[in-house]
Amino acid sequence: MELAQTQKLLLAKRLLGETSLKLTDIAFASGFGSVRRFNALFKARYGLNPRSLRRAAAATRGLTCQLDFRPPLAWDDVLAYLKLRAVPGVEWVDATHYRRTAAIGNARGWIGVSLAKTGLALEVEVSPTLAPVIGAVMVRVKQLFDLGASPESVTRCCRRIRCSHRL
Repeated sequence: MELAQTQKLLLAKRLLGETSLKLTDIAFASGFGSVRRFNALFKARYGLNPRSLRRAAAATRGLTCQLDFRPPLAWDDVLAYLKLRAVPGVEWVDATHYRRTAAIGNARGWIGVSLAKTGLALEVEVSPTLAPVIGAVMVRVKQLFDLGASPESVTRCCRRIRCSHRL
């Protein structure tokens, strides 16, 4: 019984630190039958409540980098596309963020991507466990969001395609 509780708590700790799920969702996703039981066991084992642990985890969030791109980038359309194809349990997409688990070699962790406030770059947050392979992570993020594309070339190509279909 204690081993099962420990496994539930470890999953809950991971979800608290690595996702933005609501505490209620984390309690049930971790296998607890009630939020009350989740909070009580958490307090008994760790001496603090889940919300406090989330705040502590937020203070040690991952590394943040920016990847510039040539505008325009149809960010909302890209997110909509990714949301339709998201692999449950691996990728999470909401109105402003793309998040996923990642593994490169022996490094395992998570990434989060959002549009920077300037609108001219993507802000990429990488878990500390992926720090040794951050270069490879950035290359893959650039590929995923096609940041090397030339908007002018894409526009010319689309115009040609539209024109040829009218004939």
